[in-house]
Amino acid sequence: MNLNILKACLLLGALTILRISTLAIGSDVTAPSASPKGYYDYKGVIHWHTQYSGDATGTYEDIAAVANKQHVDFMISTEHNHLRAMEDKKEGWHGSTLILTGVENSRPKSSLLVLDIQRYTTKREDPVNTVLTNVAQQGGFTLIAHPQ
Repeated sequence: MNLNILKACLLLGALTILRISTLAIGSDVTAPSASPKGYYDYKGVIHWHTQYSGDATGTYEDIAAVANKQHVDFMISTEHNHLRAMEDKKEGWHGSTLILTGVENSRPKSSLLVLDIQRYTTKREDPVNTVLTNVAQQGGFTLIAHPQ
């Protein structure tokens, strides 16, 4: 399956039918509950950082090892104000976990999570409309994080 189609399906699922689980390092992981026919229960994490953001120490490989151990299906990294991890080809399958890359556009009073884009050219001081327009032109979408 095309990686962009897979990304779109996972992102849409994350927003509509997904129950996001919390990782508890070292906890026992139970099998997912039976789902109605035609539906799937994916376990994932959206909005986390690695050493690419400068305020965390883990690498994609470190995070993937934990995600695989915890049976996490997908993770979407949102590094601060850049797509360097994507440029370094960190996005993709890491064992049984699909890791996708987005951006956390840090704002003065909140952050915007920018997902499903290929280029990030805006700056944190750019007006919100500039960020939203840029994302929309690429077919991506935005979520609000850390609202105050």
